[in-house]
Order: sequence, then C-alpha cells, then structure tokens
Amino acid sequence: MMPTPTAPDPFQQPLRPATALVVVAVLQLLLTLAAAVLAIALVPWLQDVMMTEGATSALVVVALLGIGAGLLMMGLGLATFILAIVVTVKGRGKLRHGAVILIVVAALGASVSFTTSGDPSMMGDLGTAVAGAFDVVTMVLGVIRALAGLVGVVLLLLGIREVRRRRAAAGEARSMLH
Repeated sequence: MMPTPTAPDPFQQPLRPATALVVVAVLQLLLTLAAAVLAIALVPWLQDVMMTEGATSALVVVALLGIGAGLLMMGLGLATFILAIVVTVKGRGKLRHGAVILIVVAALGASVSFTTSGDPSMMGDLGTAVAGAFDVVTMVLGVIRALAGLVGVVLLLLGIREVRRRRAAAGEARSMLH
C-alpha cells in the first residue's frame, strides 16, 4: 500500500517569488504584444520616412527605441527565467507547474529563431516561398509561446490562490489552538 502524499506546508511555498514571476511574465507578454503591434504599424511609416531627405534623425530615434525595447525585453526574459527557476525548485503543485511552463517558454524563445535576409526579388520563386514559410513558422511559434506563457501565468495564479487559502486556513487553525 502506497502512503498518501502530504500537502506541502503552505508557509514553505515561495509566494513572493511566484507573485513577482506573475508580474514580470505578464509585463513581458504585454510588451511582446505591444512590440508586435508597433512593428506592424511602423513598417509603412518607416518605408515612407526612408524615401525622404533628412530621415537619418528619425531612423536613429527609432533604432535607439528599438534597442532600448530589446534590452528591456531581454531583462524581463532573464528575470522571468531566474524567478521561474526559484519557484520550480522551492514550489509545489500548480506553482511548480506554472513555473516549469514559463521556463520552457523562455528556453523556446531563446533557442528557436528563423531569419531570412536579402532582396526577395533576387531569391527566385523557391527562395521567396521558403522565406515566406519561415515567416509563417516564426509567427506560429510566437503565438504558441504567448499562449503557453499565458497558461503558465494562469497556473501560477491558481497556485498562489491555493497557497493563500491554505495559509489562511492554517492561521485559523493555529489561532483556535491558542
């Protein structure tokens, strides 16, 4: 007969790191979405600006903003990864499951990327088709990463709520004993 597993002590669960992980992961998801929308909106504007005289200053500003956003996203990604490791090691149940999903999402984002460069008119039909396929695969992987990140955040929120309930119940039980 197998022993029944005991519930982990709710006061040993990493509630603060899990809460910080939710905040950082949601911020990262929102900034990723905003960057994608902004990139789509900026493409026509940048094409118009590049055709005008004196476009250098506008392009420099856009480039600096892009670099700043990229650095911010890298920092948020690193913070998400580190907090997810802490929650995975110290947490149990839904906290651990949500953190593991966020680790997988971070690892997938850091390791899978498709890039094509060059003038599409010089690639020929097959090259253009392959470049288009890579763009579609990249977009699909981005959507999968975002949805998986959302699932991880939801699991973390459910785990946080569960830990808070257990802590409240344990606090009531302790106060009844005294």
